[in-house]
Amino acid sequence: MRRIEKETELSRLASRVLAARGAFDGPSAEQWLDCDAQNLYDPFLLPDMEKAVKTIRESIAKREKIAIFGDYDVDGVTSTCVMLKYFRSVDLECTYYIPDRLNEGYGVSCPALEKLAAQGVKLVITVDTGITAYEEVEFAHRLGMKIVITDHHECREQLPDAEAVVNPKRFDSAYPFKELAGVGVAFKLVCALLGPEKQDIAIVLYAALAGLGTIADLMPLVDENRIIAGLGLERLAENPPLGYLALAQKSGVDESKRASAITVSYVLAPRINAAGRFGCAYKSVELFLTEIQSEADRLADELCAMNRQRQEMENSIRDSALAKIAVECDMDNDSAVVLWDENWHHGVIGVVSSKLADQLGKPVILICVDGDEARGSGRSIEGFNLFAALSATSEYLTQYGGHELATGLTLKKENLEAFRNAFLIYAKRELHPDACIPTLYVDCEAEPEDFSVASIASLSALEPFGMANPQPVFCLRDLRVACVVPIGNERHMRLTLAARDQRFDAVQFCATVYDAPFVKGSYVDIVFNADINTFRGQNVQFILKDIRLSRTSERINARDISLYQKCISGAQLTGPQAAYLYPCRSEQVFVWKYIVSKMVEGKFKRPPEDVALRIKTENGIKMNAGKLLICVAAFAELGFVKFSYDGLVMRVEMVPGHARRDMGQSKLICRLKRCAGLV
Repeated sequence: MRRIEKETELSRLASRVLAARGAFDGPSAEQWLDCDAQNLYDPFLLPDMEKAVKTIRESIAKREKIAIFGDYDVDGVTSTCVMLKYFRSVDLECTYYIPDRLNEGYGVSCPALEKLAAQGVKLVITVDTGITAYEEVEFAHRLGMKIVITDHHECREQLPDAEAVVNPKRFDSAYPFKELAGVGVAFKLVCALLGPEKQDIAIVLYAALAGLGTIADLMPLVDENRIIAGLGLERLAENPPLGYLALAQKSGVDESKRASAITVSYVLAPRINAAGRFGCAYKSVELFLTEIQSEADRLADELCAMNRQRQEMENSIRDSALAKIAVECDMDNDSAVVLWDENWHHGVIGVVSSKLADQLGKPVILICVDGDEARGSGRSIEGFNLFAALSATSEYLTQYGGHELATGLTLKKENLEAFRNAFLIYAKRELHPDACIPTLYVDCEAEPEDFSVASIASLSALEPFGMANPQPVFCLRDLRVACVVPIGNERHMRLTLAARDQRFDAVQFCATVYDAPFVKGSYVDIVFNADINTFRGQNVQFILKDIRLSRTSERINARDISLYQKCISGAQLTGPQAAYLYPCRSEQVFVWKYIVSKMVEGKFKRPPEDVALRIKTENGIKMNAGKLLICVAAFAELGFVKFSYDGLVMRVEMVPGHARRDMGQSKLICRLKRCAGLV
């Protein structure tokens, strides 16, 4: 880390992140950060690139009609736009076809090819699709059409008999980088068509779309993808397509963040994808091709409206899936989740699968059933190849495709149960139980003084952030919670965290103040992304990914609980120990009132250290976990409640109609009082 900091102009914080990610000195750091266009690989290293260029140039020379056959996600849309822009630049008639996700499903189909042939199309170029279109290619040939396939999805041993099959993942591929997005392959095709002497033109005209699709498709932003994404973000900052700018404005994106990978991934990509989810991906294509402002604004508005509809459906499907999981799945033993329903929307289940896979730490396949047919989307976790899993269970499928982390599939309704059983058996055999525990990776443990506006700004040198190059994650320990308040209709919370003479603003989303394992005054450890909040100036802000009581707090709680356990076992306490555990009358009252007020149907369940902290904070009294447990044990002794404690959670249940008794009658309380010398 010190070598990187010394040999480059990077900050200590950025140097620590680079060191954590494998750089060990200045030169290796520079190589890691490199986004120089001169380091793009020769496109003719891709298999069949020469055949593809020859076929396309022959069609251009004959002025044949060409069609681009794309996919309905951001990768497919941007790939389609790259190719359309190229053919328009050479003044050749070119149409495009993106299947209706709801009625046609994924990929090249014979009916679609028949439509294109009827329009006079002589050459079909697939982008982001086609690698398994064996029968469809033969059908196209019978119709008198040629096909050039460009794709990036996983290949099978056999390839379609097309004029060219350009895919870096071909088994015979010598291309130096296998992880190009579909739009990355389309971009390389255009670079090959233009020739090496016009690479600068290719970057100016097509890098924005190539970078956008690469980032949105969650491809690893390393090696050539990092260069493509970096060049793309530069173009989006300097001269964005009219439609991109309109969409960013309609989405409320701050101008300074318009061309960031995070904005693309989390704000704009879902809106671009929304059109495809509802069977009208052409709206996204037209958005990026239009040169009319009013048209761009109209299309951007429509995409935003569809995204809001998508969010509503997503929440409904997620709730339904969670309810099914509770009934149909054995989450303790199953290594994966496979569910289906007749009321789910096929265009949205992929998003829900992704979020559930993240939440559960297991591969998830959700399937929507329509009559005798069923179509699903699967999302995986690191270490489990979902495409390989579908290949192993393909006897139950009519079609499938995708890659290691995301797949699509179709099957007959009658095969659903058999497929689920086979898939779960495969997952249990291939997936180690430890891999199903959600893991949070931290780049480095830092110190409070590492976080200034300048040091956080220096992290921009590591952009673009995305898959394989995520936004840096840091850890700080022993921060005091100076303030915590609910925000966003109490669905999120904002904190002020103090460390020595420094204070930091922090936000945790999808976490409520009432369920947090800490309160004001707690000492906590945090894992977070660091950001600069530009509201009312520039301030350091932490976006919390996880938060827990610090080791100091844990040691104190463990000591207090140990004293309680020693006491109830009948062991002798010292006078100070007994005094520390002994609850006075008012403290007993506070504990009783708090527990009763929080009961649901006469029951209460909570970690004792959490309850003690809240009572202490809310009432300003001396309370600790051991003293709290003494109170509840005394309540149980006198017959007020039933009580158990398993070392983690205490469970309290009200005894209906219990007799009124004075707490002074508790043998436990009396023994503590005597031992403390208070009688």
